Amino acid sequence: MNAPRPGFTVSGMGTATRDASSPSTTLISPRTTKTTLGVARLVLMRSAALLLVLGVVIWTGNGDELIPLHVLFGSTLVIALWVIAAIAAKAGVSRGHVGLAVAWSVVVPAQDSFSATLAMRRDEPKEV
Repeated sequence: MNAPRPGFTVSGMGTATRDASSPSTTLISPRTTKTTLGVARLVLMRSAALLLVLGVVIWTGNGDELIPLHVLFGSTLVIALWVIAAIAAKAGVSRGHVGLAVAWSVVVPAQDSFSATLAMRRDEPKEV
């Protein structure tokens, strides 16, 4: 596990907090970071829930017109995940956890594109 950045303490759950004795080296206050992280987590969770519902509706063939909305929420989820990963990296969270978040934000849209390609092939008329 990577050592936390100087001036930070990492708890057993991977949460990094700034040491009170350490001078602030950033222009962004811890309160702003905490608020940004809270908003990003809220956006991530809500987007994920909506994506699951939309995904099931689209997958069952009842909501092809909802695909652009699904893509929009997917993009929102990816951006929220990048924000969380950036804050985590700045706070000294292990590179493995940050890398997993970034990898997840790349793998899921790629898988979705692959699924869309399969769906288009499935809908093509078959030659006799």
